[in-house]
Amino acid sequence: MLNSTRAGRGAVLSSLTLSIPLALLLSLSGLGVVDAGSGGAAAAAQAPTGRITVKVSAPKGVPATVTLAGPQRAVVGKDASGSKASDTLALKPGRYRVQAPTFSYRGRLYAASTSQATEVLRAKEKARIQVRYRRVRAADRLMVEEMSSSSVTLAWKQQKSMTVALRRTTGDRAARTVRQGAPVKAAKAGAKAVDAKARPGATYTYALFTKVGGRWAPPVTLTVGMPTGAAGEAAYSASPSTVIVEPGDPDRVTLVPGGVQVTLSAKRATPLLGAGFILPASTVLPGGYLGVVESISSDGRTVTLTGGGLADAFDYFDVAATLGDLPEVELTPMPVGVGARKALDAYVASKSERERRGLPAGLKNCLGGSIGGTVAVKPTLKPGGHFKGGLKKKWGIPTGAWFDTEAKVTAGLSMDVSVNGSLSCGIPTYPALIPLTTAPVPISLYLAPVIEVNAQGSGTFKNIGAKVTGGFWVKGTLGLKSSVDAGLIKQFSPNPLTTVGTLGIGAQMGGEFIIGPGTGTPDHGAIAGINGTVTPLKLSLGGYFAQTDYRFDKCLKAQASLQMSLAVTAKAWLGSWSASASYSPEQLQGEFPYATWYWPTNCENLPPDPDEPEDTVVGPGVTLVDAELIGDPSQSDYLEGFVTGQKSWVASTGVAAQAVGTPDQFASTDLGGAGSAYLTSLAGADTYDAVGYHLTVVPQGDTLHVRYLFASEEYPEYVDAGFNDVMAVLVGGQNCAYVPGTSTPVSVDSVNSGSYAQYFIDNEGGAGYANTFDGLTVPLQCDVAVTPGQPVQVSISVADVGDGIYDSAVSLLDKGVWSD
Repeated sequence: MLNSTRAGRGAVLSSLTLSIPLALLLSLSGLGVVDAGSGGAAAAAQAPTGRITVKVSAPKGVPATVTLAGPQRAVVGKDASGSKASDTLALKPGRYRVQAPTFSYRGRLYAASTSQATEVLRAKEKARIQVRYRRVRAADRLMVEEMSSSSVTLAWKQQKSMTVALRRTTGDRAARTVRQGAPVKAAKAGAKAVDAKARPGATYTYALFTKVGGRWAPPVTLTVGMPTGAAGEAAYSASPSTVIVEPGDPDRVTLVPGGVQVTLSAKRATPLLGAGFILPASTVLPGGYLGVVESISSDGRTVTLTGGGLADAFDYFDVAATLGDLPEVELTPMPVGVGARKALDAYVASKSERERRGLPAGLKNCLGGSIGGTVAVKPTLKPGGHFKGGLKKKWGIPTGAWFDTEAKVTAGLSMDVSVNGSLSCGIPTYPALIPLTTAPVPISLYLAPVIEVNAQGSGTFKNIGAKVTGGFWVKGTLGLKSSVDAGLIKQFSPNPLTTVGTLGIGAQMGGEFIIGPGTGTPDHGAIAGINGTVTPLKLSLGGYFAQTDYRFDKCLKAQASLQMSLAVTAKAWLGSWSASASYSPEQLQGEFPYATWYWPTNCENLPPDPDEPEDTVVGPGVTLVDAELIGDPSQSDYLEGFVTGQKSWVASTGVAAQAVGTPDQFASTDLGGAGSAYLTSLAGADTYDAVGYHLTVVPQGDTLHVRYLFASEEYPEYVDAGFNDVMAVLVGGQNCAYVPGTSTPVSVDSVNSGSYAQYFIDNEGGAGYANTFDGLTVPLQCDVAVTPGQPVQVSISVADVGDGIYDSAVSLLDKGVWSD
């Protein structure tokens, strides 16, 4: 079997052309082999054949299909991209009839003239057949103007001198003569008719005949599906070239890379290249499929489809569907195996480049293998929302499409996590596919949830989770004028917790999301109306106070958010008429917080230990007037061992308690915190999870000193890779955290093994620093002239650059702010 694509010249060859050398085959029309067949191919190659060269022409933009019927069946197709197609077929000897039927396409009628009606082919003989399609001078552009459950208003184009007749038949077969079917009377002004005798839920085909040269020309036709008024049932009119496969039809569907292959039932005619083709929901395609005929096999009995849009199949479409009050269902985790592994890999691949940087390439399965802990999970899902949409063509051209969609998911998550050390794993669940409509084109909501779990520390948390309703609404118009608007849906209720030990936990539940017509499967060329990723629940849980604080294990801070990255695809509605435009509303991009809460309630207000020293930051010659932390309390701590032999105050872009350890450990927490405008200006890129310590001090001397060091997990892999985590020490509003002897700010890119290496420590190489960071600077010092006795502002800050993961920290050495 050879393939003719819409992008190529369009001819399709017989499978018996395998007797021709491969090099010749590939030179005939730029075609590629799809299926070389088996069994009979060798015998066919030895049988005597003749050759027929078939040339097909039609106006540019109009596809055409010609069939040779005889001892063999062979089809030559011309796609819409050009005006001509040619192919040479190797066929068995015998009589062949040329079948080039009259057809209507995009509302106009086309008839063929052939050089001969039949061809008697002899062995080793060469023959030529020419088929030329021309537009028939007749009334055309039959269209639906308005539709209700009991009437249809139709319009068309005609010259005043033309005589026309409009007939209606029940079903999808058009009247062949002006005496078949029921007459529909045209308006006195002509070119319009109202059929007020339609029945709700019926399917009708209207045939518009024109008298040409004293004879009635074949009709332009239009199939109409009447609405019943029930939710989820569409009103539509379909082009005669559109194929709508009904449930139970014997057409056989096979998935192929990037699309769908259909072996046509015996009674189904070979469609046109580029025609709309609709498949119902089935075990192979749970969401059905809305496709376009991309190629036709040599015998015309197998077609390959790629994803299409409503405008490829319909001239008029109007649907309103609701999910109603569906019950909550418990999601089933996929058993450990190939399917689960594929789902986890797809989950990682669906993340943005920034998000993937924080995940291992092969995310482990929480339910199998060694993960350094145990996870028990109970996820639930309750979908809701609606899908409304429509399309209308005028004279064959879409004047616009509209849509109004609300998609919300009430997600429940309850987890028990036990760990001693660190844990990072995922649990894939079986995808949820919720049909909104079934006919004439399936419209579905598809969500493939994965639960991702990250934990560090020691102990057990029970009943971690929450119940949230996360989602969005989006509405707009596409076409000559396009506009898209969107907004969020958020509701939240946390679970009561039971804890033993101290853990830092991150969990999220979400994944690939698709809603739209003919969603097919994500792996096989689906073009969905709205698609991307949605994480209804992203949860972080950890200690509110620093690890050295007596309140550390007495108060937990939890945060929950909704995360999404969604796009609206114009092609889903406008099909081949669109330029495949994609809209990504700002309201549907990013992370959106639900709530922050503390467990137990109000524990954040516990009083400090009265025996704790008030201050260990300032040294001699300095009086501390005021101090303020900018950031999350978990981002700062007073730590022993971060710097060898000293205590130091540490501010981290993640959880400061995770900074102490060894470099084979990994400090990376995306807190979802804000960046710093000043640090962004230094880095030249967006910053995240900024933390700062602002002091007001009165120096006794005329020089203020600040002694610090900078450390980062970005070393060494991400030097000069766009993740230039940066810090600053501002004294009186001026930065003094520069590489010694320069005006270059201290950062990952400025101090490393290849740049000012004399100030860099390779902690991975065995430097002996008891912290988790792979690299750090040597202790550095700011020396700034000040006025004795006058208050001065000191601000030490650090931020992630490029993304919020791979932590960095600044350490202010004990009593590291002093004057002399």
